[in-house]
Amino acid sequence: MPVLYWTGATDGDWSTASNWSTGSAPVAGSEVIFDGRSTQAVLTGAAIGDTGGLNVDLLHVKSSYAQNIGTNSLPIHLEPDAVIYEGSGVMYLQCSAANASSDSTINEVIVNSAGSLYLSSDVNTAAETAEITLAHIAKGTVYIQDDCNLRNLRIVPTRGNSSNVVVDIGQTCSREKATAANMNIYMQSGTLTIDSPVNTFEVYDGTITYGDSGSAITGLDITTLRMYAGTFNWQPDDTGDDAFIGSLWLYGGTLDASGSVNNDRALVLGNGAGKDIFVYTGATLNINRNSAAITVAGSSELINLGGTITVGRNVQLALTENVSWYD
Repeated sequence: MPVLYWTGATDGDWSTASNWSTGSAPVAGSEVIFDGRSTQAVLTGAAIGDTGGLNVDLLHVKSSYAQNIGTNSLPIHLEPDAVIYEGSGVMYLQCSAANASSDSTINEVIVNSAGSLYLSSDVNTAAETAEITLAHIAKGTVYIQDDCNLRNLRIVPTRGNSSNVVVDIGQTCSREKATAANMNIYMQSGTLTIDSPVNTFEVYDGTITYGDSGSAITGLDITTLRMYAGTFNWQPDDTGDDAFIGSLWLYGGTLDASGSVNNDRALVLGNGAGKDIFVYTGATLNINRNSAAITVAGSSELINLGGTITVGRNVQLALTENVSWYD
């Protein structure tokens, strides 16, 4: 397994052999390292197109490397087993297979950076997919671009400092292959903006904005949300069925659906039998919505266990069937 350091001795082309410490460009199984020995950005040559991704063992961008890797229109196409990004520049990384008929996988991406990382998938269809299995964000700014197949996201800021992490997730970031699945998100703190469906969403603190302004799509649903602290601004712009939170455990923090953004879209709490909404002491559910309706789904229950629920004129509650109030 060759270990290659980027020197950029000749130019900014990944494929130029003399730009690497071994005198040859990376091959499958290489460990690829960027560090302070080079001030040359990588601008071209890293398998541009829909195929051509290289299966390296490791891509490690150290904190001593301050230059950019790839561009928005020309991301580097790789299929590393693992990625560690600590650089202070900007990297554009696209998960890509070596040919047009194979799935590709990046097992883990770790970000502890003063810079920015853009992640994308070169393909995400019912026939084939490029999947990032786990992204662990400790520090930095991360953009999960539209249609990226990211299975699990962990946002865990270093020292619990919420200002250390900013994450933006684009539209329809879910697995589209036959075994289709939505991503899971575990958030300790930080700032997250998201415009994609979620399977399990656990929030221990931080600020979440769910749904952008002016970016209507379908399927903006959350299967399960557990929230312990923080603020969750629920404002999906779903053009299909009404967006729902299937099961909700609001142990603390605030789930706020009262904002003015996308307030013409109807929303649903619950998703049928056994998919209930619990609001515990110290938590706030603000559904003071004065535009489109918020409905508690049939066969679901809204159960208040000492929390604060603010209700607006367009909230639809079946008071005799699916609302329980406990002091």
